[in-house]
Amino acid sequence: MRKKNFTSWGMACLLGCCLMLSGCSSEMEDLDIPEGKGLVRIDLTPEVGFQTKAVDEEDYKDVNDYTVQVYKSGEEGKLIINGLYKDLKDTYTLNVGNYVLKAFMGEDKSVSSDVLYFSGDAPFEVKEGEEVKASVTCKPNSARINVEFDSEMDEYFSAYSLKIETKAQQPSSFEWTKSTVGPMYFKVEEQEKVQVTVSLTPKENVKANVSVKTYTLSPADALKLTLKPVINNGNLGISITIDETTVDHPVDIIIPGDWV
Repeated sequence: MRKKNFTSWGMACLLGCCLMLSGCSSEMEDLDIPEGKGLVRIDLTPEVGFQTKAVDEEDYKDVNDYTVQVYKSGEEGKLIINGLYKDLKDTYTLNVGNYVLKAFMGEDKSVSSDVLYFSGDAPFEVKEGEEVKASVTCKPNSARINVEFDSEMDEYFSAYSLKIETKAQQPSSFEWTKSTVGPMYFKVEEQEKVQVTVSLTPKENVKANVSVKTYTLSPADALKLTLKPVINNGNLGISITIDETTVDHPVDIIIPGDWV
């Protein structure tokens, strides 16, 4: 009886090994890659979420609607793969060499109130007879800016506005008036110096100087400015409260009137 049990167990092991070898053989056949070529599997990850968590980015979370492009390094104009992520094959057979994977979604605008642009690119290498996973992370290319004017502004000023200047807008700029409804999204580079010019027209028969401030912003950063009139030693000025995710506490900056 023991001998019979041992024989049955041995046969089961032998059968299992045969099945494993058969599976391995099948996998090797599936990876039958032509000489001088390799397999590529494309992977895409959208990195959504502005630092303030105040933007609804649900539309940008679905990888299926991203456009995916692959081209050989240095040959961006010659696309080897170009289509929506949902239409891609599981794998692609490419010649051995260095490539770039690029993916994007949305509209690439210098300033927008409702449209964002997510993009990313990453290099990868195809090696002969091997399978490689080409991965790319797509991020927004804009910073979120919002401006609020305190209700007391109308008591002291007949007109007031901000001019926001970024590299992407040159040579033009964006004027933020009291009728502008934010937030707005501005295309910026990493650690870009964004210039903000405050223009004020007081109701008294005096002249107001223009104040210029500079803020350093990168894609996915958020900045909120709140303007409020202040009286300091009898002089009319403006308090700008800065609220950004990289600052733990708001900072008050007093811009003196200096009007004559």
